[in-house]
Amino acid sequence: MTVTIALTPTGLLAGCADDPYPIEKAVRDVELEAGVEFTDLRIVEGLTLTDELQDGDEVVFESGKMGWLTNADESQFTYAVRRS
Repeated sequence: MTVTIALTPTGLLAGCADDPYPIEKAVRDVELEAGVEFTDLRIVEGLTLTDELQDGDEVVFESGKMGWLTNADESQFTYAVRRS
């Protein structure tokens, strides 16, 4: 299972969506809940959520003060990685 994430220019996680769920809808849900509007988002597709890094993983986002990675089941993960 892969995910798509949306990041603000400052590195804040604006949304995380299990593929093929539309990231735009996930971001809109966050905007409505938080009462904000995100602009200039960087969309990164085809990532794997994990708590353990493997050799060759490229960390794209790490959970923390800039946001927490969750999937559709609401499970939390530490890393979103590009896995080869």
